[in-house]
Amino acid sequence: MIQTHLMGRHAQVRQEFLNKHPTCCFCGGMRKSQEIDHVPGRVFFRNRQWPEGYEFPACANCNRATGYEEKVISFLARLNTNDHKLDEKDLVKLGKDIAIHDPSFMNAIRMASANEIRNYLRQSRANKPIGVTLSDIPLIKVGPVVDQAVRRYGCKLMLALWYKHTGTILSHTGGVRITWMTNASEMLGDGTLENTLAALPGQPKMVRNSKHLGDQFIYRYGVSEDGKGAGFLVWFRQSFGILGLVAEDKNLFKPDVQNLESPFDAN
Repeated sequence: MIQTHLMGRHAQVRQEFLNKHPTCCFCGGMRKSQEIDHVPGRVFFRNRQWPEGYEFPACANCNRATGYEEKVISFLARLNTNDHKLDEKDLVKLGKDIAIHDPSFMNAIRMASANEIRNYLRQSRANKPIGVTLSDIPLIKVGPVVDQAVRRYGCKLMLALWYKHTGTILSHTGGVRITWMTNASEMLGDGTLENTLAALPGQPKMVRNSKHLGDQFIYRYGVSEDGKGAGFLVWFRQSFGILGLVAEDKNLFKPDVQNLESPFDAN
């Protein structure tokens, strides 16, 4: 009887949420919401404990569209943070799951060599920190398969955060620009992160049952005064970051800008 009551209550809460949010926030308002999507998903967190308040209305297609991409980003975020036994265990499992889905993945990602790091330092005009060896700089080299996965999930993540902080669904006239990085950018001090953080004043607390999850997921954000644009800088485990710029009018981005996405295409 108690179990049946709990299941009934869960269904009621779910339906109340969908009634309050009747439209999918990912596909430009094209479909009705059918399910609750957790963004970021459980796969990003130890013991699958995600932060409270990050549930979003989704159609069935959008909810199921990024399972593989979530595993890719979760894998990347754990590469440089194996200081927790659960992270190390999850890293091995994620690697196996990704390889089953796409055997080419492991050939498309590797740590940069010393020569490649030197070239990066020269090209970016960054200085190697004093006391840090080249092997300590977490620079990774990836192929198109990895970049595509990151951009695809990054777009969905930005649409979720846009909905949370503006209360509106980005239509197909809008656009999302995605840039991603590892914590090598912060270590090398190229100025990008400092300038971005200064422009993004908001920083929500990540909590689940009074437990802080900021060591696993955190972000800063800013919304323009007219509510037509926003920026989000997301960090997973202080290891892997995604910078997203969102605008209701994608024409506001320069015509030659790269990494521009329309609202999420789940097909």
